[in-house]
Amino acid sequence: MKLIRNIGIILLVAAAAVLAFQYALTWATLRAAVPPLGPIGQRVLQDLAREGAKESKWLSMQRVAVSDMAAASAAIEKREVDVALVRSDVALPRNGRSIAVFQTMYAFLIVPPRSQIEDFKGLKDRVVAIVPGDAANEKLLDLVLDHYGVPRASVLRQSMTAEDVGPAMQQRKVSAAFVIGPLGGVSFQTFQSIQKSMKGVPTVLGVEDAEAVRRLSTGIDAAEVSKGVFGGTPAQPEEDLTTIGVTIRMVVPASQSSIITGELTRVLFEGKAKALAGNPQMRELQQPNAEEKDYPIHPAAQTYFEGETPTFMERLETLFWIGSAVLGLLASLFGWLLAKVRVKPRSELETQLDNLTAFVADLRKADPQQLDDLQQRLDAVVVTLFDQRESGEMSADAVTIYSVAINYARSAIADRRAQLEQKPVAA
Repeated sequence: MKLIRNIGIILLVAAAAVLAFQYALTWATLRAAVPPLGPIGQRVLQDLAREGAKESKWLSMQRVAVSDMAAASAAIEKREVDVALVRSDVALPRNGRSIAVFQTMYAFLIVPPRSQIEDFKGLKDRVVAIVPGDAANEKLLDLVLDHYGVPRASVLRQSMTAEDVGPAMQQRKVSAAFVIGPLGGVSFQTFQSIQKSMKGVPTVLGVEDAEAVRRLSTGIDAAEVSKGVFGGTPAQPEEDLTTIGVTIRMVVPASQSSIITGELTRVLFEGKAKALAGNPQMRELQQPNAEEKDYPIHPAAQTYFEGETPTFMERLETLFWIGSAVLGLLASLFGWLLAKVRVKPRSELETQLDNLTAFVADLRKADPQQLDDLQQRLDAVVVTLFDQRESGEMSADAVTIYSVAINYARSAIADRRAQLEQKPVAA
C-alpha cells in the first residue's frame, strides 16, 4: 500500500509540474532593464510596447528603470532581469545574448562655421562639449584622442544638452561638440542649435581612421554616413563620411528559455513591421549579425530569423499534447502496478493466524487462567477454519498449512500446563 501511495504522489506532482509549466509559459511577464534613452529611443520603445501587446496575449513586459547602460548590463549578469538594453562598448554582459540591434549611434565632431578645426588633432588645448554628457561618451572621445596622439588632459570637456551647445559656442565657451547619437536625433539637434546661434552652417566631421580606432576597444564599429543627411546649405556632410559607431542591443541571458526568447523576438519584429508606417525611426531595430563573435546571438532568435520558429500558441499546444501523453502514460503505469500489488480483503481466519507469533509468546508466560483463555481463542480459530473450508473460501492446501500451525499451538499449550503443574508451590 505504501508503494501505491508513493506512486500516487508522484503522479500528482508530475501533473502539477506540467500544469505549472504551461501556466508560466502562458502568462510570462519579462522584467526589462531600460536605461535612460533619448527621445528617438523612447519613441521606438513605446511603439514596440504598444504593438507588442497586440501581437501576444501571453507575453508581457515589466519595465525596470536602471541608472545607465552599465547598470543594465549588470542586471543581466546577475539574472535580476530577463531582458535589457545595453550599449556595445559598455561592459557587455558575459552571459548576454543578442536578440535585436535596437539602435545604432554614430560619433560626430561638429564645429562652428569658419572654424579652424579640421579633425580631432585640432582639439588640443580646446574646450569640447560632450553631448550627451556621460562617462561612456567621454571614454569614446579618449580612444579617438589616443589614436590621433592628442593628450587627453589637453582637451577640456563640458557635459551639455544639444540645445545648449549653440549658445555656448556663440559665447566662445566651447570650440566644438563631440556628439554620439542616432541619425536625426541628438546630433541633428546639436547641428541645428549651432546653426541657429552662429548664423551659419556648422561643419560635421567624422573619424577618418575608424578601422584603426575600432581595434582599440571592443564594441566599436566603423560606419559610413551618407552626405547631406544633416541638411544645410551647403548640405552637411559635403561628402560621404566615415566615422565610428556603437550599438544599443537588446539582450537576454544565455540560459533563458528558447520558447520565451523565440516569442519575444517574434513579437519585436512583427511589432516593428506594424509600427513602421507611423514611425520611420523603427528602421533602427535590426536583426543582429550572426557572424559577430563579440555579440553572440541567442539560438532561439537565430531560429526565428531563419523562419523556423513556430508561434507561441503552436509551442504551447505541442507542450499540452506532450504533457497529456506523459500523464496518460503515467496513469497506465499506475493502473498496471495497482493491479499487480492489489491485495484481497483479509479474512477473519487470516487475521487471527497472523497473530500466531504473539499467541505463542503469550502462552509461554501464561498462568492457568490465561491458558484457558488462549485455548478458547484457538478453538475459535478451528471453527472459523472449518467454516471457510465448507464455503470454499479456503483451499485444501491452505487448510493443511493452518492445521500444522494449530497443532503446534495446542502442543505449546500442553507443554505450558505441564510446566506449571511441575512448578513447586511456594511455602
